[in-house]
Amino acid sequence: MSELSERERSLEEDDILTRSTKKYKDHHHTPLGTAETPSSPPLGSYRDRLVGAIPGAYEQAFGFDSPMQEDVESDEEVETPGAGCVAIGLTREEKLRIRAPWASSLIVKTFGRNVGFMYISTKTRSLWNPVGRMDCIDIGHDYFLIKFELQTDLDNVLKGGPWFVGPHFLAIRQWEPDFRPSSATFSSVAVWVRFPELPLEYYEPSILKKMGNAIGPVLRFDSHTVNGVRGRYARLCIQVNLDKPLPQSILIGQGRVQAIQYEGINQLCFSCGRIGHRKENCPFVIRAPSPPKTANDENPESTTAQTHTDTTPTETTHASSEELFGQWMMVTRRKKPATPKHVTSASQ
Repeated sequence: MSELSERERSLEEDDILTRSTKKYKDHHHTPLGTAETPSSPPLGSYRDRLVGAIPGAYEQAFGFDSPMQEDVESDEEVETPGAGCVAIGLTREEKLRIRAPWASSLIVKTFGRNVGFMYISTKTRSLWNPVGRMDCIDIGHDYFLIKFELQTDLDNVLKGGPWFVGPHFLAIRQWEPDFRPSSATFSSVAVWVRFPELPLEYYEPSILKKMGNAIGPVLRFDSHTVNGVRGRYARLCIQVNLDKPLPQSILIGQGRVQAIQYEGINQLCFSCGRIGHRKENCPFVIRAPSPPKTANDENPESTTAQTHTDTTPTETTHASSEELFGQWMMVTRRKKPATPKHVTSASQ
């Protein structure tokens, strides 16, 4: 009888211990500022864990929420072509017919990295997982046209962004008539932004959104930031304007300065603070004209005291630009240490 009671008590203790351990695990993963739930859903893919989506933000920021304007007019009457040029005319019906097959298409470009046809075709198919047919066409200058068979697949891409190929932003625009890759430009991109060492009280979503909107429209929150399970930095996806310098810090209130770091940026000018070029090729730097040639330049054998005079600077920039922009604004990936190769000597 005593053995039976001890066995029942042992089973009861094991059950209490199991429930206590489960309760601790559930509580440990409970998001900040939310009620405790009895169980947590299973973790899915990385895309599924980015739970901080803001509905409609991506569509609105990049102009996908407004329908493309249809302005189709007849071009039957053409101007007189110049020398060496011939001309044809197109009716309105002809324009509508040749444009209709491309209405459910997108034009994409990987920002900050040149990729090949097979790479972008495989990556986009894996990212978007279309139900219908999806064709990829290389149209030159690192631009690709993605044609969808089903309108629902196209809508899912426009509503599910922003999209990234590794750390690089996949710039997307709706197909448009007379698109020329050689003259096309993007005025804005989406980047992941970090606020390193941000105190945890600022992780409240409305405060994070206010901080992000000071840089540009906030498109998405990282799941670790929303759930409060990572405190080394807060991470947001933000649309930034390529025509403006990137801010390097945020002044919160009257005294706290918060640093800003940007992910996936290969080219950041440390002179003007803009994305897409380096300081050596900065178009915003005022360069002094080269000094005119002198007789000494034509006759290198003649030496005078003028050879020791100060040289004219080749460029002038703001004195404080070196302090405003620098490598500290960019998140660099940690390189894995190279594994040593074991050399085996041949047995004698």
